[in-house]
Amino acid sequence: MWVKHDHHGFYECMSVSDEGFCGEMMLSQNEIEKLGAEDAAPFSFYIYDGVTGMGMGCLDFFHGLKELRIADTVTEIGVSPELEAIMKKNRTIIRGSFDSYADKFAKEYRLPFLHDDIELGRSRNEYEGHIITLRFHADGRPYIEQNCITGGISAGCSGGCEKDIDLPMNFYKKMTAEDIADLCWGSCYSKIKSNKKLADFLKKADAHGGYMT
Repeated sequence: MWVKHDHHGFYECMSVSDEGFCGEMMLSQNEIEKLGAEDAAPFSFYIYDGVTGMGMGCLDFFHGLKELRIADTVTEIGVSPELEAIMKKNRTIIRGSFDSYADKFAKEYRLPFLHDDIELGRSRNEYEGHIITLRFHADGRPYIEQNCITGGISAGCSGGCEKDIDLPMNFYKKMTAEDIADLCWGSCYSKIKSNKKLADFLKKADAHGGYMT
């Protein structure tokens, strides 16, 4: 599978997003030299929905691997002694959903786990679109990202903007989905209030004693 640069992640990021099992990744020589260096900078790798697994050796030369996002569709990642050593050295943060393969992977290799970001709602009119997401910093601090996307400036749109709202670390104990919806742009209120992923997250975060281990 081809690996491409991505704008997500805490650090410089690459991702794979094809369907099925990734048995071998294709990278340019420049990428191999940069990402495979022993002193490579911290690096994020995102495995997106649709990918079911990563073959043995696929991640072995990412010496700077500091964040690994594992989609819910993933059921297998081949871990060689080389990759295990890299992850242990970097204390690689595993991102994913509660009770998923990512959660089990983090526990098996005794790595820090941080819940994946959750899209809370999106809306669109003829002028602009709104995307609201629950996100987490690398140290676990939660916040809501509100992103307004527009093609230009007119009487009916704002010209595009972003607005972040910081949340308390234990917000999952104090806030309901409706409380969170109250903080956000009204265009997505009903979608956030009825968001099943958010409701499930709040319930499981409370049961797990947090969203970062």
